[in-house]
Amino acid sequence: FSNGWLQGFKRRNGICQQKLQGEAASADQTAILEALPILREKCANYSPERIYNMDETGLFY
Repeated sequence: FSNGWLQGFKRRNGICQQKLQGEAASADQTAILEALPILREKCANYSPERIYNMDETGLFY
């Protein structure tokens, strides 16, 4: 793929570079406690090798 094609694809699909991060202290603790059982249930269907922490991972293209 050429750079022009990639740039057009990103523009058409609204893909842009964003840096999202935050501190644990800024999280809503009530929402975490409510969502944690649901998240654990969904993650139980996957092996540990297939679960990633995107906070420590960068996606580059």
